[in-house]
Amino acid sequence: MNARIPIPELRCRAIKRNGKVCGHKWLPRKPGADPDECPKCKSRLWRGKKKP
Repeated sequence: MNARIPIPELRCRAIKRNGKVCGHKWLPRKPGADPDECPKCKSRLWRGKKKP
């Protein structure tokens, strides 16, 4: 059997200028990037639970 372990999905919840939520996914991350910063909008607002 090919069981996959689900990764908790984190999405950015920052409100953009047009009134919509950014919604960028936490993964994949570029190496050397700030782990708490959204690569799309540079905010630090995440919805969901981070991995320990």
